Amino acid sequence: MSSVDTDQIKTDISSNAVKIKTLITQFPSILSDFKKNYVLSNMSPKDQTYKNFLSTSKNQVVDSTAKIFAINNDIQQQLNLLYTSTLPFDTNVQREKEQNEKLNTELNQMKSGISGAEIMIKDYKTTYTRQYVVNCTMLIGIFLVAYLMKKIYTTKT
Repeated sequence: MSSVDTDQIKTDISSNAVKIKTLITQFPSILSDFKKNYVLSNMSPKDQTYKNFLSTSKNQVVDSTAKIFAINNDIQQQLNLLYTSTLPFDTNVQREKEQNEKLNTELNQMKSGISGAEIMIKDYKTTYTRQYVVNCTMLIGIFLVAYLMKKIYTTKT
């Protein structure tokens, strides 16, 4: 089992949140400068000063998107680290749940005369409920990621 430094992960998460907030506040002005310099550069194509301003603005936009990509990679690495560190626990919990289900089934069969069909219905309901919870959790995660991506990539006007 691999050990994970939860304090380091919390620090990394906080650091990424600060970076994201900084980019969110900076990006509208960077985009505004780029738009302005693009228009000026196209209006005066022979003026080197406007071209230099446009180049600087373009580099700022590229730098911002590179930072977003780096933050995305950091977050993905943290998620992978958390996933791999919790995998043994998940495996143990699943094994114990299965054992618990088997024992409960045997106990119920011994206590009363439950027919095989009723046991199967109960097992399918349990499986369905578990899958439903997993699906709902995944849907919430998808909406959360979509919301975060929208927040990062949209600008306020």
